[in-house]
Amino acid sequence: MAAVPRGHESRVAAAQCGRLASAPVVGQRILGRAGPLAPLAAGLFVVAAGMAVAQVLSYALSLIAARILQPSDFGAFSALLGVFMIGGTVALGVQAVAARRIAAGAAAAGAGAGAHLVRSGQVLAALTGVVCLLISIPLAWLLSLPLLATMLVGLSLGVWTYGYVLIGIAQGRQHHRQTALALLLIGGGRALGGLIAVLLVPSVTSIALGLLLGITGGVIATWLIVHRGLGAPDPTARAMLTQTAHASHNLLALYALTNLDVLLARIVLTPAESGLYGVGVLMAKIAFFIPSSILIVFYPRMAGPQRQRIVLASAVLTLGIGAVLTAVVAIEGGLAAGFLGGPQYTDISSWLWLFSLAGTMFAVVQVAVYARLAIRDEKAVYVVWTAVAVLAVAALTLARDAPVVLVVCVNSVALALTVALALLSLRRSRREGEVRGDLAAEGAPPLA
Repeated sequence: MAAVPRGHESRVAAAQCGRLASAPVVGQRILGRAGPLAPLAAGLFVVAAGMAVAQVLSYALSLIAARILQPSDFGAFSALLGVFMIGGTVALGVQAVAARRIAAGAAAAGAGAGAHLVRSGQVLAALTGVVCLLISIPLAWLLSLPLLATMLVGLSLGVWTYGYVLIGIAQGRQHHRQTALALLLIGGGRALGGLIAVLLVPSVTSIALGLLLGITGGVIATWLIVHRGLGAPDPTARAMLTQTAHASHNLLALYALTNLDVLLARIVLTPAESGLYGVGVLMAKIAFFIPSSILIVFYPRMAGPQRQRIVLASAVLTLGIGAVLTAVVAIEGGLAAGFLGGPQYTDISSWLWLFSLAGTMFAVVQVAVYARLAIRDEKAVYVVWTAVAVLAVAALTLARDAPVVLVVCVNSVALALTVALALLSLRRSRREGEVRGDLAAEGAPPLA
């Protein structure tokens, strides 16, 4: 296990993050004395609003594409979105590192660290774009995807990575309005570009081009907002590249797991079945992303002295939102299926709630993964990779031409992983408690 965080960096992180507060109702009770409610509630509201608009645009793109494209083409489009989510883990990794470094750094060093993060982000963005372009050729063949569309998605991932450096800087500064606006510009720009493209030229390749142009416009606008006050590069911030690799590795495992089923659907299901499954995956993504604003606001505090309460509050709030959504989908499955895909997808209505349940459990897993990232735990990721392997084997052996069996496999693996990560977190908490007890007995200062 990673060493228990202590010392100056953790103390400064706690001081920098002290302006945040507990979550409403249940979260407030869990957090106890973690801080006043108003700043966190305001930040959570602003970030949630920005993310909500971007996500509504993203869902609108999928809803319109489901109605305009043929089921086989929509299956290909869903697979490309899955590829984008997995490839975007580098962006999420650099966002997490940027937010943590700036939140943990002294105010005087924050500007220099931000400038170095921008410069490092440019390098990472270029590398990501080149690697994704090289991978796109065999990937297009393996998943039966249009080659040009796959290459355009690869280019989009490079620009997306740079944009998330800027989001991480705003998040680490705890400038919630900047964070919300950046999420809206980049995420909303991507969706808006795809929407315009599918309405003008209804094809998978056209949508991929629209995504690239929309992301590029959003990143340029975000840079104009966030780049002020970055200062000169901080030469001591070079460890950022190593930390980004570690964070990206963790998030690659997470997003490989949460998007693997839609890729496997292109292999084990017929084109029509994969299109049907793609509508179900859309429901899973809604359940997965709706609670994301909680994590955006809470993450900078997950390395502080109240981290256990922060993580527990995040998990409880996330699970509560997902449980309500899953119950609604279980009751109104026909209405939800018709809304997501149109009348040709109503066959999925009786088991659509399974996708919402899977998305909810993956959202809780995401909280656990980010909690490990905040304290630089390097072992939890291997539990997630084990889940990826188990899901791949189960799907390839059990779910041939059986979409219901595939989503049941996803739920089974998600549940097992949730339990495993909870046990891992409990074990670490007990060890930290024992260490604190030993230090107290020896008269040593408490851990940060």
